[in-house]
Amino acid sequence: MAKYTSLILFISVYSQLTQAFNLKFRAREHFESNTVKGIQSQDNKYKGLTNTLNIWHEIPLDYSIGLAISPILKGPDYKGGEGTELGKRMHLFHYNIEFKHYLNSKTPYYFYRLGAGRSILKSEGAIKRVWGNNIYAGLGIEFKFSVFGLALEYAVRKSYFADDISVTTQTPSIGFHFYELI
Repeated sequence: MAKYTSLILFISVYSQLTQAFNLKFRAREHFESNTVKGIQSQDNKYKGLTNTLNIWHEIPLDYSIGLAISPILKGPDYKGGEGTELGKRMHLFHYNIEFKHYLNSKTPYYFYRLGAGRSILKSEGAIKRVWGNNIYAGLGIEFKFSVFGLALEYAVRKSYFADDISVTTQTPSIGFHFYELI
């Protein structure tokens, strides 16, 4: 019974907050290419598909600001590294504040996105879990159709961890924005 009461309370609070602050949910899919430095003497490269969920205040095709969580699911097992500290698989998680802004009224579909936040690197090697900070910068274009937008973006994220470990992520992404439905 307590589970259902909590769910009803959550839905009630959620609907009030989304209306009061004009909060929107947006998701985008990425193909990430990660280069990890600071592990032994070699660069370790990991690639995989991932995703991001934005929960933010939005004025469509003008600006958005709020939280970004990546990946929203477990995330991929990035494969490719051979370093003993990371092993052959790793996971990257990011919790950011992001700002997205469309350039101007003459080019209403071009945008940039900036972000900063915390990262967690987990691996199957000797480095089990380490926290760090990250910065994010992206450029993109959105194509608006009758009820949705299709956004294409290219971004770079730089994550810094303890022991001089850093991860440079190149991430082309695609987002579907259902403006009229959500």
